[in-house]
Amino acid sequence: MLWSLQGFRHISRGTVANRRPANQGGSLVNAEGFDRLTVYWRSLQERAGGAVPSRAHFNPADVVPILPFIYLLERKRPDYIEVRLCGTALDEISGVSITGHNYLDVCPPEDRDLYMTVTHQTLAVPCAVRLTRDVTFLNGRTYQLTSLGFPLADANGLPRYSVGIMLSSRILRREDMYNGTVLRSVLKNLEYLDIGYGTPADRPAAVEGSLNGS
Repeated sequence: MLWSLQGFRHISRGTVANRRPANQGGSLVNAEGFDRLTVYWRSLQERAGGAVPSRAHFNPADVVPILPFIYLLERKRPDYIEVRLCGTALDEISGVSITGHNYLDVCPPEDRDLYMTVTHQTLAVPCAVRLTRDVTFLNGRTYQLTSLGFPLADANGLPRYSVGIMLSSRILRREDMYNGTVLRSVLKNLEYLDIGYGTPADRPAAVEGSLNGS
C-alpha cells in the first residue's frame, strides 16, 4: 500500500493463492516477487498455526532477493502509520528515505482519510491488499507499479503491521525515474484479498483525480 495512490477506478475482491515462486530469472518484475512474498508470508502463517503471523517472526534476512522492494508499516494510532522499513529500490522511486516517518505525511492531504481507512480495514479484518497504479516521471515515461501487502501481528496477537512489496511491470531504469521525482500517479485498481480471515464489508469511498507534483 506504499506511496501516494490516486484515481480509484475499481475496487474488487479476490483470493491470494498459495503459489510457489516462479523461476523467471533476471530482475524482479510481475509475478515472481509477489509469489516470493506470498509463499514466505504463508510459511509464517503456518508457523503461527493459522493465525496472523507475528511481526517478531518476520526476518528481512529471509527475503534478501526481494528486500530492495519490501516495505513494513506500523499503525501506531489512526493518524500515525510509521514506515518501519523501506527498501532501497523504493527509496529511489520516492527520491528520499521515508523510513521512520509517518506514511500519511507522504500522501496528499486530501487523501489522508482514505489511506487511514484502508489501513484500518485491512488490519481490523486481516486481509491482503493489492494496489495498481500508473506512475509518470518527469521525462514522460509511464510505468505500472503494483504493491501487495499482508498483515502482521504484535506481541499480543493484534494485527498492527503491514509488510508488502512493490514492483514494476517492466524494469525501471534510474534515468527513467529522473532522480525519483514523480509527475503523476493514478490509481487503477485496489483489491482486498482473502487470506483466511475474510475481507472488510465496507469499502473506502471512490476518489477521482491524479497526483501532480514537482
